[in-house]
Amino acid sequence: MDDQASSRRTRPMSLLTSLLLVAGVVTGVLAARSAALPAPAVAAPAVGLITPAPVGGLDCNGYSPRQRTVKGEGMVCAEVHGGSANGHLWDNGFYIGHDEPLIQFYSNQPGSSTDVAYSQTLPRDPRARPTVKNPGRDVTHFFELMPAMWYSMDLCDPGSYPQLPCTPDSDTNTPNGSYPGGGSSFLELQFYPPGFAPFLDGLSCDNVHWCAALTIDSLECTNGFTTCNNNCVEPVNFAWIQTNGVPTGPPSPQLQDNASFTPDRSTLLMDPR
Repeated sequence: MDDQASSRRTRPMSLLTSLLLVAGVVTGVLAARSAALPAPAVAAPAVGLITPAPVGGLDCNGYSPRQRTVKGEGMVCAEVHGGSANGHLWDNGFYIGHDEPLIQFYSNQPGSSTDVAYSQTLPRDPRARPTVKNPGRDVTHFFELMPAMWYSMDLCDPGSYPQLPCTPDSDTNTPNGSYPGGGSSFLELQFYPPGFAPFLDGLSCDNVHWCAALTIDSLECTNGFTTCNNNCVEPVNFAWIQTNGVPTGPPSPQLQDNASFTPDRSTLLMDPR
C-alpha cells in the first residue's frame, strides 16, 4: 500500500448497504414525490445563456466541438439506444455505443422505485500481479475486465430526451405509458476498482481500494432524435461518495474541473478484504 492510499480513511464492507441506501435517498429526493401526494408535471426551466469553459462535462463522450472533457480519457457514459436506423447513437460523427450487460427487475408495487436496497460484495483481485504472457491463463484483475459496475435509476428531467415535461413517480414518463413519455436522465451509482490510478487518467481512486461516485447523465436530443445539441450531446454530473458529504469539486457539467475528479481524504475508500 502506498503512502497516499494508506493515509486516506477506509471503510469496511459493512458500510456498503448504508452507501446504497444513501444513493436511494438521493434518488428519491431528485426523482420522486410521496405517493400520497399528487405530483405535478415538471417543465423545463427557462433557458439562459452560459458561456462554456474550455474544459468541463458538457459531453462526457469527449466529442463536443466547444469544450474538452476534464477527464482525458472520457467518462463512463450511459449507453444510448436510438438515433439511427440500426438503433445506435452517433456523437459528432463518432459511434458511442458499448456493451452494458445488466440484471434488472420490474415491479408493479406502488412506490417500489423509491424504496429499494441492495447488498453487494465487492470482488477481490488475485494476490499475484496481472500478467499478459499467456492468453487464457494470465492473472487478471478487475480493472482489466470493465471500467465500473453500477446501480441505476431513471430521474425526472424535462431537459433531457425527449425534452418534454415529466411527472415524478409516474409510469406516464415511459414511452409505453404515454408516448413519447417524459424527459428523463439516468442516475448511476458507479463502483470503481483498484489498480489503475489516478482517476483523471485512468479509472481508479488508488491501487488498493474500491471507491464510488454518483453520476447523472442527460441526453440533449429531441423526440425521435430529430435534433441533438452537438455542443453537449451527453452532459454528465459527477460527485464522489464522501464521508463528509462535501464534493471534492464542482459536480455540474458547466463547472467541473480537476478537483471534481480527484479524490481527497474524505472520499469513501472500500477494502474488499
